[in-house]
Amino acid sequence: MDRSRARLVWLPFALLVTATAQDPERPAGDRGLPPSAPAPSFLPRHLTGPHAGKTACPLCVHGNVPQLQIWVQEDQLAQGLALERALAAADADERPVRYLVLVPAGGGAVREATAAAVQAAGLGATFVVQVPSWSDAATSGQYGHADRDRPALRVYALVNRRVFRRWDEPALDRVAEVAKSLADSERHVLPHAAADAQIAPAFEPGERMQIVFCVVDGDGKPLVRAKVSAMQTDANGHYNPAGWNRMTPRLSTLAWTDDDGRVRFDTIRPGPYPSRQEPAHIHFSVGVDDKPRFRTLWFEGDPLLSDERRQWAERDAETVIVPIARDARRLVAEHTFVVE
Repeated sequence: MDRSRARLVWLPFALLVTATAQDPERPAGDRGLPPSAPAPSFLPRHLTGPHAGKTACPLCVHGNVPQLQIWVQEDQLAQGLALERALAAADADERPVRYLVLVPAGGGAVREATAAAVQAAGLGATFVVQVPSWSDAATSGQYGHADRDRPALRVYALVNRRVFRRWDEPALDRVAEVAKSLADSERHVLPHAAADAQIAPAFEPGERMQIVFCVVDGDGKPLVRAKVSAMQTDANGHYNPAGWNRMTPRLSTLAWTDDDGRVRFDTIRPGPYPSRQEPAHIHFSVGVDDKPRFRTLWFEGDPLLSDERRQWAERDAETVIVPIARDARRLVAEHTFVVE
């Protein structure tokens, strides 16, 4: 999709989202999406121009470049439009992709008058979408919002399909700060293959680490385009922030092996669980012929690698202890996964 020709876009029906193991009785996350969290993807429908009636996912098309999401409750639409206009005026020549995300007042779809007001606003290349609400379990599971934390306005800066920074209820005098954050994120833009191989983005706190993960068949021949997913804790040993009602770990990704059967995962050294009973580790899942195979990497030098743990790893087919080296920039570990 050509951004220079993109005009107002609209999704007239409730966006369908899939929750990740949600329990409607549990309180949902109350702080919005944290930094480094995967950004939600939308499918807006164009209303005008040569693409009228069609849908496109700007997060897929423009997913790695700096983006901005302005979440606004329907009854506070004027506040969201004012911020959007101020940000549009502050944009440099290379404008980031922008979304206006509407949260219906009563759940379901926004009112016809709201849709008309958005259309009349002339938002140029901004993508306009809606979500069901900020209070139901499915939306909370997808986006990390909650009943007890529903600001009228919330803004996310995104890069490489990850949250770079978040603001709750930003005043118009903070437009320069938002614009600067988008400019700062430019240095993190990666091609899609490199972004897919980032378990932890470059701005995630922690000691940088590269995992060279190679997938071969029983004869040692590299398997090309094998699907490899990875997930881990952050430097403090947490999969997700406290109170974030989402089962998918914040630091996770899905990548595919190259022509040599390798994925060079870029991440940070994980921290052990706060209980400090198990060595720090990274979980991998290899998908070949639609059959998942699992591998957990522990790392030499971990003080929690007791003799008992080493004996466990020798018995457990899924757990491997790998050595760690260090180059000029980071820790490096390698592992070859054999698909029998």
